[in-house]
Amino acid sequence: MADSPSPPSQSKALVFARRSASTLFLWGLVTAIFLSHQSWGVLALIAALMLIATIEYFQMMRAADVKCFPRFGILLTGIYISYISYCFIIGDKNVPLNLDQFSIFAAIVGAFTLQLRYPIRGAEALVAVAVNLLGFVYIAFLFSFVARVTFIIPSKTEIAGIVNTSGAFALLWLLTVTKFTDMGAYIVGSMIGRHKMIPHVSPGKTWEGFGGALFFHSSQAVGSMLFSHSIFGFSKNGLT
Repeated sequence: MADSPSPPSQSKALVFARRSASTLFLWGLVTAIFLSHQSWGVLALIAALMLIATIEYFQMMRAADVKCFPRFGILLTGIYISYISYCFIIGDKNVPLNLDQFSIFAAIVGAFTLQLRYPIRGAEALVAVAVNLLGFVYIAFLFSFVARVTFIIPSKTEIAGIVNTSGAFALLWLLTVTKFTDMGAYIVGSMIGRHKMIPHVSPGKTWEGFGGALFFHSSQAVGSMLFSHSIFGFSKNGLT
C-alpha cells in the first residue's frame, strides 16, 4: 500500500497574511482598551491572556502525556488574578505581600492533595506537583507583574477605576517592545535567515532572526525614550 501523501505545508504568504491579520486585530483591541482608560478593561485583557497561556501550558503537558492537574491550575490562576484585579480596580495599589507566598503554597499543597487520589508510580507524583507549580510561577506569578507595572506607577491625578497616563504608557511600552521583538525575528529571519540557531528545539529559528529581534526591539525601546519623555510616566520634573 502506497504511503499517503503528506499535507502540503502552508506557504509563507499565507502564514504572513494570518500573522498580519492577528497582529492588526490585537493592536486594534489593545488600542481600544487603552483609549478607554478603564481599569477593568486593561485588567480583563491581562487576565484573559494569563488564562489563555495557562490553558495552553496544560494542553502541552497533556499532549506530552505528563501527569498534571489542569482544572486546579486554571482555577488557582483565575482566583489569583481576580484578587489582584479587584485591588487595583478599587484603587488599592498595595497588593497584600503574602498573596504571592500563599498562592505558591496553595499550588504545592493543592497539587499534593489531588495526587493522593492516585497510586504512586515512580516519580510521577513529584512530576505532577512540579508541573503545576511551574505553571503557576512561570505564567500567573510572572504575568501578574504586567498589571503591577501598570497600576503601581504613581501619578499626580489618581482616580479609582481609571488607568493613569503614566501606567498606560508603561504597559504600552512593554507590549510594543515585546511585539517588535517578535516582528523583527520573523521579518529578518524570513528574508535572510540562513544559519539555524536551535534546530532541535525550533527549526525555523535563525541567528539572523535573533539579530533582527535585538535590532527591532532596541530601536523601538530607545526611540520611545527619545521621542516621548512620558513613556514611563517620567519627565524632566519627575513623575507626571
